[in-house]
Amino acid sequence: MLKVEFLGEEGIRVNGVLDKEAGYNDHVSGTFSNPKVIDLLSEYSFEELASHFNDFFIEKAVDVDSGKQTVSYYIYLGETVIRKTPLKNLHISIDFDFEASLWAKPWSVLDFSSVFASVLEKLKTKYCYYQSDTDDPFDGFGIKYDVEEKEMNLGICLAEMTETMQSAWNKTEEILQSKLDKDKLITYFHFPSSVKTACKQYLIYFTQFLSDLGIEAETEIEEKGGTTMLKVIPENKEEALSQIREALAVYLAIPGSQEFDELSGNMYDISLAQLRANVLHLKSQWEMAKALLQMKDATIGQLQLCNYQYKQLLDGHAMTPKTAEEEDLIEGVLTVTKYKGDAFTINLPEILRKIKRKLK
Repeated sequence: MLKVEFLGEEGIRVNGVLDKEAGYNDHVSGTFSNPKVIDLLSEYSFEELASHFNDFFIEKAVDVDSGKQTVSYYIYLGETVIRKTPLKNLHISIDFDFEASLWAKPWSVLDFSSVFASVLEKLKTKYCYYQSDTDDPFDGFGIKYDVEEKEMNLGICLAEMTETMQSAWNKTEEILQSKLDKDKLITYFHFPSSVKTACKQYLIYFTQFLSDLGIEAETEIEEKGGTTMLKVIPENKEEALSQIREALAVYLAIPGSQEFDELSGNMYDISLAQLRANVLHLKSQWEMAKALLQMKDATIGQLQLCNYQYKQLLDGHAMTPKTAEEEDLIEGVLTVTKYKGDAFTINLPEILRKIKRKLK
C-alpha cells in the first residue's frame, strides 16, 4: 500500500523514503527529483496515486544522442483529493523547458519545436505534440498522453513515453544537423559496446575506399551519447553526395558478402589486401563478441553493421525508370533493382577491379 507523508520543509516521504528536495502545495501537488522516490511512485497505478495527489511533477535527466536532457513529467490525476471527484481526464506530459540564455544549439528553439512536432506526427504513436504557448515554444513544449485506463501502472507508461520522446528528439536533431551540412553526408550508427571499437575502425577506412574509387573526401567520426556519427566531406563540392551515399552502402555490405571472401582471396593487390584486412578484423571482433556473449543466432549478415538501415542510404534512388528493371548508381558497381524496392545488387568482381592500385 502506498504511504505518503507531507513533512513541510523536510520534504515528502514515500513508503519511508524521504525526498528532501520535494516541494508541495496544499498536500495534493508535489514535485519529485529523488530517483528512489520516483521508482517507488512508478510501481503504483494511477488509481492508487490519485488517492494521495491531484497531480505531481517528476524531474529527471533522460539520455538522448547529444547527451543528457533534463525533462519534467507532469502527471495529472484530477481533483480527486480535495473535491473527491471521480477519477477522470487523466493525462501525462513530458515537458521541455528551455532558458533562452542557455540555449547553445546551432538552430533555434522554434525550429527544433517545429521539426519535433512533425517527427512525432510521422511516428504515428498514441502520443501527441503540445505547446504551452502556441506562439512561444520557450514557455515549454513536449508530448502528451491521455490515460484511458486508471489501473495502468505509472512506470510502464513513463517508460513507453520516454522511449517515444527519445526517438523523436534524436530524429529531430538528425534532420536539423543535415540541413546545416548540405555539402556533407551524415549518417548515424548505434553499435553494441562489445564491437563499437572495431566498427568505428572499419568506418575510418571508408576514406581510403572512396579514394580507391576515385572519390576524394575527408571523414569525421564523432561519438554522441550512445550514437556514432559519420560525416563525409567531399573535396570537390560538386561531387554528388548520392554517389558517396551509394559507395557507403556498398562498403557496409562487404563484411556480410561471402562472394567478397571468395573473390578477394584470389586477387593480389595492395588495395584489396588492405580492404580485406579491415573486413577480417571487423569479422574477427564480431566473432569474439558472439563467443563472449553466446550470441549463437547472430551473423555478420544479420548485423549489417549493427542494424544500419540501407534505406536511409538509398532514399534518393527509390524511383527508377519504369521501362528498365535496373539502374546503375555507380557504373558497373552498384545497381538498384526496381522490383525489390530499396534492395540492391553489387557487382563485386567489377568493384574489386576498380579499386586496384599499385604500390609507389
